[in-house]
Amino acid sequence: QNKVSLIYIQLLDPGLREQLEMRVSKRWPELSLTGTDTFASKMSMINVMQSYVIGIAGIAIILGGVGMMNSQLMSVMERTQEIGILKALGWSNLRVMIMILIESLTVTLFGGITGIGLGIVALYAMGFISPILKGMTGQLEITHLIPALYVLFPVGLIGGLYPAWRAARMLPVEAFRFAGGAENTKLHRLPVGGMAVQSLWQRRARTFLTLCAIGMTVGSLMALEGTVRSMADAMGQIATGAHAEIMVRQRDTAASSLSSLDEQLASRIKLLPGVKYVSRMILTSITLPDAGGLFMLQGYAPNEAAIQRFQIVEGSNLTGNHQLLLGHIMSVSLNRTIGDTVELSGKRFKIVGIFETGVSWEEMGGVVSLRDAQEIVGKPHKVTMLAVNVFDADQSVGITKSINNQFPSIQADLNADFLEQLPEMQYTDLMMSAITILAVFVGGLAVLNTMLMAVIERTREIGVLKALGWKQFRIIHMILSEAGLLGLIGGFSGIGIAFGLTWLLSEIPGIGLALNPNWSVSIFGRGLFIAVALGLFGGFIPAIRATRLQPTEALRYE
Repeated sequence: QNKVSLIYIQLLDPGLREQLEMRVSKRWPELSLTGTDTFASKMSMINVMQSYVIGIAGIAIILGGVGMMNSQLMSVMERTQEIGILKALGWSNLRVMIMILIESLTVTLFGGITGIGLGIVALYAMGFISPILKGMTGQLEITHLIPALYVLFPVGLIGGLYPAWRAARMLPVEAFRFAGGAENTKLHRLPVGGMAVQSLWQRRARTFLTLCAIGMTVGSLMALEGTVRSMADAMGQIATGAHAEIMVRQRDTAASSLSSLDEQLASRIKLLPGVKYVSRMILTSITLPDAGGLFMLQGYAPNEAAIQRFQIVEGSNLTGNHQLLLGHIMSVSLNRTIGDTVELSGKRFKIVGIFETGVSWEEMGGVVSLRDAQEIVGKPHKVTMLAVNVFDADQSVGITKSINNQFPSIQADLNADFLEQLPEMQYTDLMMSAITILAVFVGGLAVLNTMLMAVIERTREIGVLKALGWKQFRIIHMILSEAGLLGLIGGFSGIGIAFGLTWLLSEIPGIGLALNPNWSVSIFGRGLFIAVALGLFGGFIPAIRATRLQPTEALRYE
Protein backbone atom coordinates (compact mmCIF):
# COMPACT_ATOMS: atom_id res chain seq x y z
CA GLN A 1 0.00 0.00 0.00
CA ASN A 2 1.06 3.57 -0.74
CA LYS A 3 3.96 2.27 -2.87
CA VAL A 4 4.79 2.75 -6.55
CA SER A 5 7.45 1.26 -8.81
CA LEU A 6 8.41 4.39 -10.74
CA ILE A 7 7.93 8.13 -10.68
CA TYR A 8 8.09 10.02 -13.99
CA ILE A 9 9.30 13.63 -13.76
CA GLN A 10 8.90 16.21 -16.49
CA LEU A 11 11.17 19.22 -16.07
CA LEU A 12 10.20 22.81 -16.88
CA ASP A 13 13.69 23.20 -18.34
CA PRO A 14 15.87 20.20 -19.40
CA GLY A 15 18.90 22.21 -18.30
CA LEU A 16 17.79 21.83 -14.69
CA ARG A 17 18.30 18.05 -14.79
CA GLU A 18 21.76 18.01 -13.20
CA GLN A 19 20.73 20.44 -10.47
CA LEU A 20 17.64 18.34 -9.67
CA GLU A 21 19.67 15.13 -9.49
CA MET A 22 22.11 16.70 -7.03
CA ARG A 23 19.33 17.99 -4.77
CA VAL A 24 17.43 14.69 -4.82
CA SER A 25 20.56 12.64 -4.09
CA LYS A 26 21.26 14.78 -1.01
CA ARG A 27 17.71 14.79 0.31
CA TRP A 28 16.67 11.22 -0.63
CA PRO A 29 19.88 9.19 -1.06
CA GLU A 30 17.91 5.93 -1.38
CA LEU A 31 16.31 7.10 -4.65
CA SER A 32 17.83 6.55 -8.08
CA LEU A 33 17.22 9.10 -10.82
CA THR A 34 17.66 7.89 -14.37
CA GLY A 35 17.06 9.75 -17.61
CA THR A 36 14.48 8.29 -19.97
CA ASP A 37 17.23 7.69 -22.54
CA THR A 38 19.18 5.50 -20.10
CA PHE A 39 16.01 3.80 -18.89
CA ALA A 40 15.07 2.85 -22.43
CA SER A 41 18.50 1.29 -22.98
CA LYS A 42 17.75 -1.10 -20.13
CA MET A 43 15.01 -2.56 -22.26
CA SER A 44 17.63 -4.65 -24.13
CA MET A 45 15.93 -7.58 -22.40
CA ILE A 46 13.33 -7.22 -25.15
CA ASN A 47 15.99 -8.18 -27.70
CA VAL A 48 16.77 -11.35 -25.75
CA MET A 49 13.07 -12.29 -25.67
CA GLN A 50 12.69 -11.55 -29.38
CA SER A 51 15.59 -13.88 -30.18
CA TYR A 52 13.85 -16.58 -28.13
CA VAL A 53 10.57 -16.05 -30.00
CA ILE A 54 12.36 -16.12 -33.37
CA GLY A 55 13.92 -19.47 -32.43
CA ILE A 56 10.52 -20.94 -31.53
CA ALA A 57 9.03 -19.56 -34.77
CA GLY A 58 11.86 -21.16 -36.77
CA ILE A 59 11.15 -24.57 -35.25
CA ALA A 60 7.42 -24.07 -35.86
CA ILE A 61 8.07 -23.26 -39.53
CA ILE A 62 10.17 -26.39 -40.01
CA LEU A 63 7.76 -28.73 -38.19
CA GLY A 64 4.69 -27.13 -39.73
CA GLY A 65 6.27 -27.13 -43.18
CA VAL A 66 7.17 -30.80 -42.98
CA GLY A 67 3.68 -31.70 -41.77
CA MET A 68 2.10 -29.64 -44.53
CA MET A 69 4.41 -31.22 -47.10
CA ASN A 70 3.33 -34.70 -46.05
CA SER A 71 -0.33 -33.70 -46.23
CA GLN A 72 0.06 -32.13 -49.67
CA LEU A 73 2.00 -35.15 -50.96
CA MET A 74 -0.86 -37.34 -49.81
CA SER A 75 -3.34 -35.03 -51.55
CA VAL A 76 -1.34 -35.12 -54.80
CA MET A 77 -1.17 -38.91 -54.71
CA GLU A 78 -4.92 -39.27 -54.14
CA ARG A 79 -5.59 -36.89 -57.05
CA THR A 80 -3.10 -38.37 -59.51
CA GLN A 81 -5.70 -39.11 -62.15
CA GLU A 82 -7.37 -35.71 -61.64
CA ILE A 83 -4.04 -33.97 -62.23
CA GLY A 84 -3.44 -36.19 -65.27
CA ILE A 85 -6.80 -35.08 -66.73
CA LEU A 86 -5.97 -31.42 -66.15
CA LYS A 87 -2.62 -31.79 -67.89
CA ALA A 88 -4.27 -33.68 -70.76
CA LEU A 89 -6.69 -30.75 -71.13
CA GLY A 90 -3.76 -28.40 -71.58
CA TRP A 91 -2.86 -27.20 -68.10
CA SER A 92 0.78 -26.10 -67.98
CA ASN A 93 3.23 -27.22 -65.31
CA LEU A 94 3.17 -23.70 -63.82
CA ARG A 95 -0.63 -23.70 -63.55
CA VAL A 96 -0.61 -27.06 -61.75
CA MET A 97 2.06 -25.82 -59.33
CA ILE A 98 0.09 -22.63 -58.60
CA MET A 99 -3.03 -24.71 -57.88
CA ILE A 100 -1.22 -26.88 -55.31
CA LEU A 101 0.52 -23.89 -53.73
CA ILE A 102 -2.75 -21.97 -53.36
CA GLU A 103 -4.29 -24.99 -51.65
CA SER A 104 -1.32 -25.23 -49.30
CA LEU A 105 -1.41 -21.53 -48.41
CA THR A 106 -5.19 -21.65 -47.90
CA VAL A 107 -4.90 -24.55 -45.48
CA THR A 108 -2.14 -22.81 -43.51
CA LEU A 109 -4.18 -19.58 -43.36
CA PHE A 110 -7.20 -21.31 -41.82
CA GLY A 111 -4.89 -23.36 -39.61
CA GLY A 112 -3.17 -20.17 -38.43
CA ILE A 113 -6.45 -18.45 -37.59
CA THR A 114 -7.53 -21.56 -35.67
CA GLY A 115 -4.14 -21.62 -33.94
CA ILE A 116 -4.52 -18.02 -32.78
CA GLY A 117 -7.88 -18.91 -31.26
CA LEU A 118 -6.40 -21.93 -29.51
CA GLY A 119 -3.49 -19.80 -28.30
CA ILE A 120 -5.83 -17.26 -26.71
CA VAL A 121 -7.78 -20.03 -24.99
CA ALA A 122 -4.54 -21.62 -23.76
CA LEU A 123 -3.24 -18.30 -22.39
CA TYR A 124 -6.40 -17.65 -20.43
CA ALA A 125 -6.40 -21.25 -19.20
CA MET A 126 -2.82 -20.90 -17.95
CA GLY A 127 -3.84 -17.66 -16.26
CA PHE A 128 -5.72 -19.77 -13.71
CA ILE A 129 -2.48 -21.59 -12.89
CA SER A 130 0.03 -18.73 -12.71
CA PRO A 131 -0.70 -15.25 -11.31
CA ILE A 132 2.01 -13.85 -13.59
CA LEU A 133 0.39 -15.24 -16.75
CA LYS A 134 -3.02 -14.07 -15.57
CA GLY A 135 -1.75 -10.52 -15.47
CA MET A 136 -0.24 -10.85 -18.93
CA THR A 137 -3.42 -12.16 -20.55
CA GLY A 138 -5.25 -9.10 -19.30
CA GLN A 139 -2.95 -6.96 -21.46
CA LEU A 140 -3.42 -9.05 -24.62
CA GLU A 141 -4.19 -6.98 -27.74
CA ILE A 142 -4.86 -7.86 -31.36
CA THR A 143 -1.54 -6.27 -32.37
CA HIS A 144 0.25 -8.93 -30.30
CA LEU A 145 -1.35 -11.69 -32.39
CA ILE A 146 -0.62 -10.33 -35.87
CA PRO A 147 3.08 -11.41 -35.86
CA ALA A 148 1.87 -15.01 -35.46
CA LEU A 149 0.49 -14.76 -38.99
CA TYR A 150 4.00 -14.11 -40.32
CA VAL A 151 4.77 -17.77 -39.76
CA LEU A 152 1.96 -18.94 -42.03
CA PHE A 153 3.37 -17.96 -45.42
CA PRO A 154 6.72 -19.79 -44.94
CA VAL A 155 4.88 -22.87 -43.64
CA GLY A 156 2.52 -22.95 -46.61
CA LEU A 157 5.31 -22.26 -49.08
CA ILE A 158 7.68 -24.88 -47.66
CA GLY A 159 4.89 -27.42 -47.38
CA GLY A 160 3.57 -26.88 -50.89
CA LEU A 161 6.63 -26.44 -53.08
CA TYR A 162 7.78 -30.05 -53.37
CA PRO A 163 4.27 -31.53 -53.79
CA ALA A 164 3.51 -28.85 -56.42
CA TRP A 165 6.75 -29.66 -58.27
CA ARG A 166 6.00 -33.38 -58.12
CA ALA A 167 2.44 -32.84 -59.40
CA ALA A 168 3.74 -30.71 -62.28
CA ARG A 169 6.14 -33.48 -63.37
CA MET A 170 3.40 -36.09 -63.76
CA LEU A 171 2.92 -37.43 -67.29
CA PRO A 172 -0.79 -37.60 -68.25
CA VAL A 173 -0.49 -41.12 -69.71
CA GLU A 174 1.29 -42.46 -66.61
CA ALA A 175 -1.12 -40.64 -64.31
CA PHE A 176 -4.08 -42.41 -65.94
CA ARG A 177 -2.39 -45.80 -65.76
CA PHE A 178 -0.81 -45.71 -62.28
CA ALA A 179 -1.88 -43.74 -59.21
CA GLY A 180 1.70 -43.11 -58.14
CA GLY A 181 2.92 -41.44 -61.33
CA ALA A 182 5.92 -42.26 -63.49
CA GLU A 183 8.48 -41.92 -60.72
CA ASN A 184 7.24 -44.94 -58.77
CA THR A 185 7.64 -47.53 -61.54
CA LYS A 186 11.26 -48.30 -60.55
CA LEU A 187 12.04 -50.21 -57.37
CA HIS A 188 15.38 -50.03 -55.58
CA ARG A 189 16.03 -52.54 -52.81
CA LEU A 190 18.61 -52.44 -50.07
CA PRO A 191 20.89 -55.49 -49.79
CA VAL A 192 19.96 -55.83 -46.09
CA GLY A 193 16.87 -55.23 -44.00
CA GLY A 194 13.45 -56.74 -43.61
CA MET A 195 10.08 -55.68 -44.97
CA ALA A 196 9.86 -52.58 -42.76
CA VAL A 197 13.28 -51.30 -43.85
CA GLN A 198 12.58 -51.97 -47.53
CA SER A 199 9.20 -50.24 -47.37
CA LEU A 200 10.72 -47.10 -45.88
CA TRP A 201 13.54 -47.17 -48.42
CA GLN A 202 11.11 -47.33 -51.35
CA ARG A 203 9.60 -44.02 -50.17
CA ARG A 204 12.82 -42.19 -49.45
CA ALA A 205 11.49 -38.65 -49.93
CA ARG A 206 8.62 -39.04 -47.48
CA THR A 207 10.74 -41.07 -45.09
CA PHE A 208 13.30 -38.27 -45.05
CA LEU A 209 10.64 -35.62 -44.45
CA THR A 210 9.13 -37.62 -41.59
CA LEU A 211 12.55 -38.20 -40.05
CA CYS A 212 13.10 -34.43 -40.21
CA ALA A 213 9.83 -33.84 -38.37
CA ILE A 214 10.59 -36.43 -35.68
CA GLY A 215 14.22 -35.32 -35.40
CA MET A 216 13.29 -31.66 -35.02
CA THR A 217 10.57 -32.49 -32.51
CA VAL A 218 12.70 -34.74 -30.33
CA GLY A 219 15.88 -32.67 -30.83
CA SER A 220 14.13 -29.48 -29.77
CA LEU A 221 12.76 -31.17 -26.67
CA MET A 222 16.17 -32.57 -25.70
CA ALA A 223 17.89 -29.22 -26.33
CA LEU A 224 15.23 -27.41 -24.30
CA GLU A 225 15.38 -29.87 -21.42
CA GLY A 226 19.19 -29.84 -21.36
CA THR A 227 19.28 -26.04 -21.34
CA VAL A 228 16.53 -25.71 -18.73
CA ARG A 229 18.26 -28.25 -16.49
CA SER A 230 21.48 -26.31 -16.83
CA MET A 231 19.75 -23.05 -15.91
CA ALA A 232 17.96 -24.70 -12.98
CA ASP A 233 21.19 -26.20 -11.67
CA ALA A 234 22.94 -22.85 -12.04
CA MET A 235 20.17 -20.99 -10.21
CA GLY A 236 20.25 -23.63 -7.51
CA GLN A 237 24.00 -23.30 -7.08
CA ILE A 238 23.72 -19.52 -6.94
CA ALA A 239 20.88 -19.54 -4.40
CA THR A 240 22.27 -22.32 -2.24
CA GLY A 241 25.99 -21.79 -2.87
CA ALA A 242 26.52 -20.30 0.56
CA HIS A 243 26.58 -23.88 1.88
CA ALA A 244 23.91 -23.00 4.41
CA GLU A 245 21.77 -25.78 5.80
CA ILE A 246 18.52 -23.75 5.58
CA MET A 247 17.27 -21.25 2.99
CA VAL A 248 14.52 -18.73 3.76
CA ARG A 249 12.32 -16.76 1.33
CA GLN A 250 8.95 -15.01 1.34
CA ARG A 251 6.00 -17.40 1.39
CA ASP A 252 3.53 -17.68 -1.52
CA THR A 253 5.37 -15.45 -4.01
CA ALA A 254 4.77 -16.00 -7.74
CA ALA A 255 8.52 -15.89 -8.39
CA SER A 256 11.61 -15.98 -6.20
CA SER A 257 12.74 -12.63 -7.61
CA LEU A 258 9.59 -11.11 -6.06
CA SER A 259 10.53 -12.38 -2.60
CA SER A 260 10.98 -9.47 -0.21
CA LEU A 261 11.99 -10.02 3.42
CA ASP A 262 12.62 -7.45 6.12
CA GLU A 263 16.33 -7.70 6.81
CA GLN A 264 15.60 -7.46 10.55
CA LEU A 265 14.36 -11.06 10.32
CA ALA A 266 18.00 -12.10 10.12
CA SER A 267 18.64 -10.84 13.65
CA ARG A 268 15.51 -12.51 14.99
CA ILE A 269 16.32 -15.88 13.39
CA LYS A 270 19.90 -15.62 14.66
CA LEU A 271 18.53 -15.72 18.22
CA LEU A 272 16.95 -19.16 17.72
CA PRO A 273 18.72 -22.05 19.45
CA GLY A 274 21.16 -23.91 17.21
CA VAL A 275 21.58 -21.11 14.62
CA LYS A 276 25.21 -20.21 13.89
CA TYR A 277 25.07 -17.58 11.12
CA VAL A 278 22.35 -15.83 9.11
CA SER A 279 23.44 -14.21 5.86
CA ARG A 280 21.30 -11.71 3.97
CA MET A 281 21.17 -12.03 0.18
CA ILE A 282 19.77 -10.19 -2.81
CA LEU A 283 19.52 -12.10 -6.09
CA THR A 284 18.26 -10.37 -9.21
CA SER A 285 19.11 -9.70 -12.84
CA ILE A 286 19.41 -6.43 -14.69
CA THR A 287 20.11 -5.60 -18.31
CA LEU A 288 23.54 -4.32 -19.16
CA PRO A 289 23.67 -2.80 -22.66
CA ASP A 290 27.50 -2.85 -22.67
CA ALA A 291 27.41 -6.64 -22.26
CA GLY A 292 24.61 -7.09 -24.76
CA GLY A 293 22.31 -8.94 -22.37
CA LEU A 294 21.66 -9.95 -18.79
CA PHE A 295 23.78 -9.16 -15.74
CA MET A 296 23.27 -11.45 -12.76
CA LEU A 297 23.47 -9.16 -9.74
CA GLN A 298 24.01 -10.39 -6.19
CA GLY A 299 24.19 -8.41 -3.00
CA TYR A 300 25.88 -9.57 0.21
CA ALA A 301 27.03 -7.91 3.40
CA PRO A 302 30.88 -7.90 3.27
CA ASN A 303 31.16 -9.11 6.88
CA GLU A 304 28.71 -12.06 6.66
CA ALA A 305 29.46 -15.72 5.98
CA ALA A 306 27.75 -16.17 2.60
CA ILE A 307 30.08 -13.88 0.65
CA GLN A 308 33.07 -16.02 1.57
CA ARG A 309 32.06 -18.65 -0.97
CA PHE A 310 33.32 -16.56 -3.91
CA GLN A 311 36.77 -17.64 -5.04
CA ILE A 312 38.69 -14.44 -5.81
CA VAL A 313 41.23 -15.13 -8.58
CA GLU A 314 42.36 -11.54 -8.93
CA GLY A 315 42.15 -8.57 -6.57
CA SER A 316 40.41 -8.72 -3.18
CA ASN A 317 36.97 -9.12 -1.62
CA LEU A 318 34.45 -6.36 -0.95
CA THR A 319 35.22 -4.03 1.91
CA GLY A 320 32.49 -1.42 1.45
CA ASN A 321 29.97 0.23 -0.82
CA HIS A 322 30.42 1.25 -4.48
CA GLN A 323 32.71 -1.73 -5.02
CA LEU A 324 32.15 -4.64 -7.38
CA LEU A 325 33.27 -8.24 -7.62
CA LEU A 326 33.01 -9.09 -11.32
CA GLY A 327 32.52 -12.60 -12.70
CA HIS A 328 35.28 -13.91 -14.94
CA ILE A 329 33.03 -14.37 -17.99
CA MET A 330 31.63 -10.85 -17.63
CA SER A 331 35.10 -9.36 -17.16
CA VAL A 332 36.18 -10.91 -20.47
CA SER A 333 32.95 -9.79 -22.18
CA LEU A 334 33.32 -6.19 -20.94
CA ASN A 335 37.13 -6.21 -21.24
CA ARG A 336 37.41 -4.81 -17.70
CA THR A 337 39.94 -5.57 -14.99
CA ILE A 338 40.86 -4.49 -11.45
CA GLY A 339 40.52 -0.73 -10.98
CA ASP A 340 38.13 -0.21 -13.88
CA THR A 341 34.55 0.92 -13.36
CA VAL A 342 31.21 -0.54 -14.48
CA GLU A 343 27.90 1.33 -14.59
CA LEU A 344 24.97 -0.57 -13.11
CA SER A 345 21.52 1.06 -13.19
CA GLY A 346 23.01 4.53 -13.53
CA LYS A 347 25.61 4.11 -10.76
CA ARG A 348 29.32 3.49 -11.20
CA PHE A 349 31.13 0.74 -9.30
CA LYS A 350 34.85 0.14 -9.01
CA ILE A 351 36.04 -3.40 -9.72
CA VAL A 352 38.02 -4.63 -6.71
CA GLY A 353 38.05 -8.35 -7.49
CA ILE A 354 37.32 -10.97 -10.16
CA PHE A 355 35.84 -14.30 -9.12
CA GLU A 356 35.33 -17.76 -10.59
CA THR A 357 32.76 -20.23 -9.30
CA GLY A 358 32.36 -22.59 -12.27
CA VAL A 359 28.71 -21.49 -12.65
CA SER A 360 28.40 -19.69 -15.97
CA TRP A 361 25.26 -17.77 -15.04
CA GLU A 362 26.95 -16.50 -11.89
CA GLU A 363 30.13 -15.52 -13.71
CA MET A 364 27.97 -13.49 -16.12
CA GLY A 365 27.33 -10.99 -13.36
CA GLY A 366 28.80 -9.51 -10.26
CA VAL A 367 28.54 -8.99 -6.53
CA VAL A 368 28.03 -5.68 -4.74
CA SER A 369 27.43 -4.79 -1.13
CA LEU A 370 23.99 -5.45 0.32
CA ARG A 371 23.29 -1.71 0.66
CA ASP A 372 24.19 -1.05 -2.98
CA ALA A 373 22.05 -3.96 -4.17
CA GLN A 374 19.09 -2.71 -2.13
CA GLU A 375 19.47 0.70 -3.73
CA ILE A 376 19.63 -0.79 -7.24
CA VAL A 377 16.51 -2.91 -6.83
CA GLY A 378 14.73 -0.06 -5.01
CA LYS A 379 14.00 -2.02 -1.83
CA PRO A 380 15.79 -0.41 1.14
CA HIS A 381 16.11 -2.68 4.17
CA LYS A 382 14.73 -5.62 2.18
CA VAL A 383 16.45 -8.83 1.05
CA THR A 384 15.51 -11.63 -1.32
CA MET A 385 16.61 -14.58 0.80
CA LEU A 386 18.32 -15.57 4.01
CA ALA A 387 20.94 -18.30 4.28
CA VAL A 388 20.98 -19.95 7.71
CA ASN A 389 23.98 -21.91 9.00
CA VAL A 390 23.48 -24.14 12.05
CA PHE A 391 25.90 -25.61 14.56
CA ASP A 392 24.62 -29.17 14.17
CA ALA A 393 23.36 -30.30 10.75
CA ASP A 394 21.29 -33.03 12.37
CA GLN A 395 19.13 -30.34 13.95
CA SER A 396 18.35 -28.64 10.61
CA VAL A 397 14.92 -30.22 10.27
CA GLY A 398 13.84 -29.08 13.73
CA ILE A 399 15.18 -25.55 13.23
CA THR A 400 13.38 -25.34 9.86
CA LYS A 401 10.08 -26.23 11.50
CA SER A 402 10.72 -23.73 14.26
CA ILE A 403 11.33 -20.92 11.76
CA ASN A 404 8.16 -21.74 9.81
CA ASN A 405 6.10 -21.86 13.01
CA GLN A 406 7.38 -18.59 14.48
CA PHE A 407 7.38 -16.61 11.24
CA PRO A 408 4.29 -17.60 9.17
CA SER A 409 4.97 -14.99 6.46
CA ILE A 410 8.21 -16.68 5.39
CA GLN A 411 9.06 -20.15 4.12
CA ALA A 412 12.13 -22.01 5.29
CA ASP A 413 13.38 -25.13 3.47
CA LEU A 414 16.32 -27.39 3.82
CA ASN A 415 19.04 -26.59 1.31
CA ALA A 416 18.47 -29.89 -0.49
CA ASP A 417 14.73 -29.19 -0.92
CA PHE A 418 14.89 -25.45 -1.58
CA LEU A 419 15.27 -25.59 -5.37
CA GLU A 420 12.29 -27.91 -5.89
CA GLN A 421 10.05 -25.56 -3.90
CA LEU A 422 10.83 -22.49 -6.02
CA PRO A 423 7.84 -21.32 -8.13
CA GLU A 424 10.09 -21.03 -11.20
CA MET A 425 10.93 -24.72 -11.05
CA GLN A 426 7.28 -25.69 -10.76
CA TYR A 427 6.32 -23.46 -13.69
CA THR A 428 9.24 -24.89 -15.70
CA ASP A 429 8.10 -28.46 -15.11
CA LEU A 430 4.58 -27.49 -16.17
CA MET A 431 5.90 -25.77 -19.30
CA MET A 432 8.07 -28.75 -20.24
CA SER A 433 5.12 -31.12 -19.87
CA ALA A 434 2.90 -28.90 -22.04
CA ILE A 435 5.57 -28.55 -24.74
CA THR A 436 6.19 -32.30 -24.74
CA ILE A 437 2.50 -33.10 -25.21
CA LEU A 438 2.21 -30.53 -28.01
CA ALA A 439 5.37 -31.79 -29.73
CA VAL A 440 4.22 -35.43 -29.56
CA PHE A 441 0.88 -34.42 -31.08
CA VAL A 442 2.46 -32.39 -33.92
CA GLY A 443 5.18 -34.94 -34.63
CA GLY A 444 2.66 -37.77 -34.46
CA LEU A 445 0.58 -36.10 -37.18
CA ALA A 446 3.62 -36.09 -39.49
CA VAL A 447 4.11 -39.84 -38.96
CA LEU A 448 0.36 -40.38 -39.36
CA ASN A 449 0.39 -38.71 -42.77
CA THR A 450 3.37 -40.74 -43.93
CA MET A 451 1.97 -44.07 -42.80
CA LEU A 452 -1.47 -43.32 -44.26
CA MET A 453 0.18 -42.61 -47.60
CA ALA A 454 2.16 -45.83 -47.31
CA VAL A 455 -1.02 -47.82 -46.67
CA ILE A 456 -2.78 -46.21 -49.65
CA GLU A 457 0.17 -46.90 -51.95
CA ARG A 458 0.37 -50.51 -50.79
CA THR A 459 -3.35 -51.27 -50.98
CA ARG A 460 -2.83 -54.04 -53.53
CA GLU A 461 0.16 -55.42 -51.60
CA ILE A 462 -1.86 -55.58 -48.38
CA GLY A 463 -4.70 -57.22 -50.31
CA VAL A 464 -2.33 -59.92 -51.60
CA LEU A 465 -0.99 -60.51 -48.07
CA LYS A 466 -4.51 -60.89 -46.66
CA ALA A 467 -5.43 -63.23 -49.55
CA LEU A 468 -2.39 -65.33 -48.64
CA GLY A 469 -3.68 -65.74 -45.12
CA TRP A 470 -2.08 -62.90 -43.15
CA LYS A 471 -4.04 -62.19 -39.98
CA GLN A 472 -5.02 -58.71 -38.83
CA PHE A 473 -2.50 -58.79 -35.98
CA ARG A 474 0.33 -59.55 -38.42
CA ILE A 475 -0.61 -56.63 -40.67
CA ILE A 476 -0.86 -54.29 -37.68
CA HIS A 477 2.55 -55.52 -36.55
CA MET A 478 4.01 -54.80 -40.03
CA ILE A 479 2.69 -51.21 -40.13
CA LEU A 480 3.62 -50.44 -36.52
CA SER A 481 7.11 -51.89 -37.08
CA GLU A 482 7.66 -49.40 -39.91
CA ALA A 483 6.28 -46.55 -37.80
CA GLY A 484 8.36 -47.55 -34.77
CA LEU A 485 11.50 -47.85 -36.91
CA LEU A 486 10.81 -44.37 -38.29
CA GLY A 487 10.54 -43.07 -34.74
CA LEU A 488 13.72 -44.80 -33.58
CA ILE A 489 15.83 -43.51 -36.49
CA GLY A 490 14.27 -40.06 -36.03
CA GLY A 491 15.17 -40.18 -32.35
CA PHE A 492 18.85 -40.82 -33.06
CA SER A 493 18.85 -38.02 -35.64
CA GLY A 494 17.19 -35.84 -33.00
CA ILE A 495 20.24 -36.29 -30.74
CA GLY A 496 22.41 -34.72 -33.44
CA ILE A 497 19.87 -31.94 -33.94
CA ALA A 498 19.85 -31.29 -30.18
CA PHE A 499 23.61 -30.79 -30.19
CA GLY A 500 23.29 -28.47 -33.18
CA LEU A 501 20.55 -26.38 -31.59
CA THR A 502 22.43 -25.97 -28.32
CA TRP A 503 25.51 -24.92 -30.28
CA LEU A 504 23.43 -22.23 -32.00
CA LEU A 505 22.11 -21.10 -28.61
CA SER A 506 25.66 -20.78 -27.32
CA GLU A 507 26.39 -18.28 -30.10
CA ILE A 508 23.72 -15.83 -28.89
CA PRO A 509 25.53 -12.64 -27.83
CA GLY A 510 25.31 -11.79 -24.16
CA ILE A 511 23.75 -14.96 -22.76
CA GLY A 512 25.07 -17.68 -25.07
CA LEU A 513 27.86 -18.65 -22.70
CA ALA A 514 25.31 -19.34 -19.98
CA LEU A 515 23.20 -21.66 -22.13
CA ASN A 516 25.50 -24.65 -21.99
CA PRO A 517 23.21 -27.67 -21.67
CA ASN A 518 23.41 -30.15 -18.84
CA TRP A 519 23.29 -33.48 -20.70
CA SER A 520 22.38 -36.71 -18.98
CA VAL A 521 21.53 -40.26 -20.04
CA SER A 522 17.94 -39.70 -18.90
CA ILE A 523 17.48 -36.85 -21.41
CA PHE A 524 18.59 -39.00 -24.35
CA GLY A 525 16.64 -42.01 -23.07
CA ARG A 526 13.48 -39.92 -22.73
CA GLY A 527 14.06 -38.44 -26.18
CA LEU A 528 14.33 -41.85 -27.82
CA PHE A 529 11.25 -43.04 -25.94
CA ILE A 530 9.26 -40.02 -27.18
CA ALA A 531 10.51 -40.63 -30.72
CA VAL A 532 9.35 -44.25 -30.73
CA ALA A 533 6.06 -43.14 -29.13
CA LEU A 534 5.67 -40.64 -31.97
CA GLY A 535 6.07 -43.44 -34.49
CA LEU A 536 3.62 -45.77 -32.80
CA PHE A 537 1.13 -42.96 -32.21
CA GLY A 538 1.27 -41.98 -35.88
CA GLY A 539 1.14 -45.56 -37.13
CA PHE A 540 -1.81 -46.81 -35.11
CA ILE A 541 -4.64 -45.40 -37.25
CA PRO A 542 -3.03 -46.41 -40.57
CA ALA A 543 -2.49 -49.92 -39.16
CA ILE A 544 -6.18 -50.20 -38.23
CA ARG A 545 -7.14 -48.91 -41.68
CA ALA A 546 -4.93 -51.52 -43.33
CA THR A 547 -6.65 -54.36 -41.48
CA ARG A 548 -10.07 -53.22 -42.74
CA LEU A 549 -9.12 -53.57 -46.39
CA GLN A 550 -11.04 -56.36 -48.13
CA PRO A 551 -8.75 -58.53 -50.31
CA THR A 552 -11.08 -58.40 -53.34
CA GLU A 553 -11.41 -54.62 -53.19
CA ALA A 554 -7.70 -54.16 -52.48
CA LEU A 555 -6.65 -56.28 -55.46
CA ARG A 556 -8.92 -54.24 -57.73
CA TYR A 557 -7.57 -50.90 -56.39
CA GLU A 558 -5.18 -48.91 -58.62
